[in-house]
Amino acid sequence: MGLLSGVLAVLVVAASVAPVAAQEVPRDAYLRQVPLSQPRLGPQSAATSRLALYGDPADPEYRDVAPVDGIDDRRHGTLEALAVRFAPYLVQNTTNFPTRFRTYIENRSVFPLIVDRWDLAREEPERVESTALNLSVMGRAVCRPDLLDGAWTAYPDATEDPVIEDCKLLSLLNRYGPGTGEVRPVDQARVRESPSPFDVLFLDFPGNGAKSWEVSYKPEYERTPEASRNSFPHSYVHPFLLDVAEGYELVLQYWFFYPSNDSGMDHEGDWEHLNVIVSPRSMVGTVIDGETIRRILNGDIGASGAESDPLVISRLDYYFHDRVMPLDLSRPNVYLPRAEWQAQAGTIEQTRFREGEIWNALRAMVWEDEAETILNTHPFGYIGSDNKGLNQILEPPGGRNRNSHGTFPFPGRYNNVGPGGSTDQIANHMDWRAYLRDLRAGRKDMGPGFRRGSVIGLADAARLTIVPDWERLVARARSDAGVRGEWAWLLLPLHW
Repeated sequence: MGLLSGVLAVLVVAASVAPVAAQEVPRDAYLRQVPLSQPRLGPQSAATSRLALYGDPADPEYRDVAPVDGIDDRRHGTLEALAVRFAPYLVQNTTNFPTRFRTYIENRSVFPLIVDRWDLAREEPERVESTALNLSVMGRAVCRPDLLDGAWTAYPDATEDPVIEDCKLLSLLNRYGPGTGEVRPVDQARVRESPSPFDVLFLDFPGNGAKSWEVSYKPEYERTPEASRNSFPHSYVHPFLLDVAEGYELVLQYWFFYPSNDSGMDHEGDWEHLNVIVSPRSMVGTVIDGETIRRILNGDIGASGAESDPLVISRLDYYFHDRVMPLDLSRPNVYLPRAEWQAQAGTIEQTRFREGEIWNALRAMVWEDEAETILNTHPFGYIGSDNKGLNQILEPPGGRNRNSHGTFPFPGRYNNVGPGGSTDQIANHMDWRAYLRDLRAGRKDMGPGFRRGSVIGLADAARLTIVPDWERLVARARSDAGVRGEWAWLLLPLHW
């Protein structure tokens, strides 16, 4: 559920159907791999709107200034503190880790958003035009109205003129942004006019195959200005509310962007995510009422953990490929005293293989110490996996295809979850309690590492971007060059 799960997941599917062999799809042939429809934005949830999750613009004290993101500044502070409190720690079963995609744009004087126009009326679809705008100069100047209509025709290639490039971006938003009508599916057409144009908007990150992707991370980090390097490992956090029976769920959806994916399928632009459902400790296993949600959003139930009834994890949804593994921390309730937890566990039927071991692992995750006196609010996850599909026959001996980017809750073998029914295996194991002790003592850090077994910690505001629903941004993006430069990626039907 949620905006990003409805949008970015579509983009991943659209971008992830390359052939099994590690080779680049020819530029004039990729349309066979792309659905002939523009990805659609999902609507804001009714609960998010009803309880004004991002703040109420009608409130006289509402301010959206720093940052300008469609969220009241005070509410942004609350949501950011929650995002830090529940941010995951990710152990690398791969040399890759989730990154801040804007860093790639900022590190270059020209980073193109490419627009390929295809004619679908031909016997075989034909790419008839390619144009581009330069994302690296966005937000530096405002489009002049007299240049808007002719910017793409006069300047089809990416330039370093911020006025021209802003005109091109505004033109794209006017055509393909929400509410324009240009996102109708075209693959249902029985009869096509000639020509029958279809545009594909996409971003092209460094590298053109598994070998060049593998070595692109560390050089990109090193070319990043030192003051910005801490934000290179990154997550995009989409908070939203859901209506459930007689109450609400508060979801923090952590999105992870990987510039490439080398596993059972080789492709660029991989988005994965993890849902963290939070609750006051006393309400784990029950629904949260509207008044409690308002108290959380107003900061009355804070993110410091100092309260007598602190906010904790109620459920985790781990996503890998097209699968999801929900882990309910309330059945049995891991926050009960151990004897009560054991008694409750004895009354619940186990429906998964070795489910009792999963319950033990979840209880160990939420307590930092053996005495169970220190709460941990950070989910643990394993990223990347060793692919065990038939495509391994095509690979030379040695470690290959380890860079898929599902987020797995435990080490082990996950059968039949990858492309073509392949298996993913997590070989690394992390003693999380030892890691957290060492982290607090300064003997460990939160990365980034560029090797298997390193840990990426995201519990840092610099490593998190709060993402609102698109409805909060669309009008402002059309009138404010800075906002469209920052948020056009969320509003346009991009392939990554």
